[in-house]
Amino acid sequence: MTVFCKGVLQVEPGAVVHMGSEQTVLCRSYAERCGRQFNILLNRQPQGPPQVINCSTVRLRLANTAPRAQLVCRVTQDGMQHTVCGMVLHSGCKP
Repeated sequence: MTVFCKGVLQVEPGAVVHMGSEQTVLCRSYAERCGRQFNILLNRQPQGPPQVINCSTVRLRLANTAPRAQLVCRVTQDGMQHTVCGMVLHSGCKP
């Protein structure tokens, strides 16, 4: 399956982390338009609310406790929800 992103979904320190550690999620839409609502979902469950950085970018801190999780950023514009981008997060314990 190919995903065509309409922006950037960035996770710091990365998409592979220690289970339970905090991550910073940045979601940036290529379209800059103020007044839109961003939603970040972890395994289809809304997280947040995200902190608005500017009209095209939001930030959220989260702790991932699942070994594998789906992260998706969506934006609502003109009454329709659009996916900005998504990724799979992997976490585990130190060897």
